[in-house]
Amino acid sequence: MQNKGIDSMLLCKPENLFYLSGVRVQITTRPLILIFNLDSKPVFVIPKLEEDHVKEMSWSGEIRTYSDAEFLDESWYKHVGEVLKENSLERMGIEKNYMNLGMFENIKNVAPTKSEFEDCSNLLVDLRITKSEEEIAATRDAIRIVEEGHKYVNSLLREDASEKQIAMKLFFKLLELGLEREKLPIVLSGPRGALPHGIPSENTLKKGDFIVIDYSGKVRGYTGDVTRTPVLGKPSEKQKDVYNTVLQANCEARDAIKPGMKASEIDAIARTIIAKAGYGPYFIHRTGHGMGLETHERPFIGSTDHTVLQPGMIFTIEPGIYFPGKFGVRIEDNVLVTDDGYETLTTLSRELNVIE
Repeated sequence: MQNKGIDSMLLCKPENLFYLSGVRVQITTRPLILIFNLDSKPVFVIPKLEEDHVKEMSWSGEIRTYSDAEFLDESWYKHVGEVLKENSLERMGIEKNYMNLGMFENIKNVAPTKSEFEDCSNLLVDLRITKSEEEIAATRDAIRIVEEGHKYVNSLLREDASEKQIAMKLFFKLLELGLEREKLPIVLSGPRGALPHGIPSENTLKKGDFIVIDYSGKVRGYTGDVTRTPVLGKPSEKQKDVYNTVLQANCEARDAIKPGMKASEIDAIARTIIAKAGYGPYFIHRTGHGMGLETHERPFIGSTDHTVLQPGMIFTIEPGIYFPGKFGVRIEDNVLVTDDGYETLTTLSRELNVIE
């Protein structure tokens, strides 16, 4: 904060609130703002209905609450202004990439007259991009549960089962295992597998279908995110060639990971392998993404992210090939950058899983 020349930060993004306060919240329509500064106790400005929840999370700072009536007429911002004025805070960092214009304008109106605002979005990104041992442990636990789900789902893959049926059963199994999830897993079969982020439908599985199964979830706030693409019945030679190309891209990209490499260089390795096999136009997304408190965060393993890899970074490697109207294949693993290379945190087999 001192390097940025700011005396405080006004934070409202849930992941950043948790990172700095240990308080996990579900944001609906009523905002929560954490006013964080170096010279006094941080202050939460929260809806009255969240007060007991925040206290339950062992919050040791100050709490200012606002009523529903204040929320509806937008007078609740006065509580933010009071904290800023009481603490003589005039150079504030805000989350430009998250805070909406209406909130910013209202805060500006209640702030001290000479207040200046600086974007601190990247400050929080830089803090969160490398993980502590505690964060790594939570990530490992999340990945273990995700992998248990992948083992379980094999028993559900049969002809005439629908994508939605499988996704719903898997969803409840994951909750039972202790994973925190808010939406159905991706289960896409046959031609629908060419939709990288498609939604499970009533489409039923058929012999010869690739089935893209992709889901993430959290443990203690941290993410595991794994994709596998089994095939129902005997695969064709074309299917085997595409699968093996994706597998090679996954393996060689992971094997190149070490401190000092750029994220874009890892992406180029996977992309080159797929292009040389003649499938370049069908690899339509980046090779991976960072994961932590958010399922998708920096670094992004793509052609335009030149972030230098450092020990403690965790991200996915997930090349894919997608033929519209035919099928898709994606193999996704989670990787930790270590002092001398990398560790693949996922342990599931990557070999083609043929479901008889």
